[in-house]
Amino acid sequence: MRRFVRRGERQAAPGLRASREALLAEYQACEDAEGSDVFRGWQVVSIVYGAAFAGLVFLVTANPGLATSVATTGIALVAIGMVAGARWIVKRASFSISRTWMRMRDIEWHLGMRKNIYLSILADWGNRATNPDWQRLPDEEKALLGCHYSDCGRGMPGPKATPLVVDWGAYLLCASWLLLIAWRWLEYKGVLDSGPIGIRIVG
Repeated sequence: MRRFVRRGERQAAPGLRASREALLAEYQACEDAEGSDVFRGWQVVSIVYGAAFAGLVFLVTANPGLATSVATTGIALVAIGMVAGARWIVKRASFSISRTWMRMRDIEWHLGMRKNIYLSILADWGNRATNPDWQRLPDEEKALLGCHYSDCGRGMPGPKATPLVVDWGAYLLCASWLLLIAWRWLEYKGVLDSGPIGIRIVG
């Protein structure tokens, strides 16, 4: 009987190691996927939003006329569609990242790690009481995390900072393009006059 117990213990150890190695491999895959999603999302936003803004500046300085009004309308519709598409891509990437973080935190609880657990709490410190990760932490870790927040956590952006930047950037660009369309057509119809002293209503 004693020999059987020792053999069972020896047989269980490789299984535990294999399970830990599998979780670590999955954790590394999640980190790689997270970095790829973040890079791809911000790359799309920087290119599309930058191109939309550059086109806006270029057409603002163009000479008035029918051709300019038509070109502005066509380019504006394309730019608005691209900005809306970029915003949707970032939203999808954010959803994927949030699911990846959830799995990474689950693995961290299994392996005794804390990286993303601590980050999720520090990034939304004001609502930590309702955070399930905070509720699972021992009291000594809560006290330690409170010290970390006092030292460096106050400057961390909240979890809604990135969506707000993407959303408001899209809203401002789309509104600017729509205003530019209206301005160019009113200018062509003679309702507005954009002379050297600025824009004024004619008549």
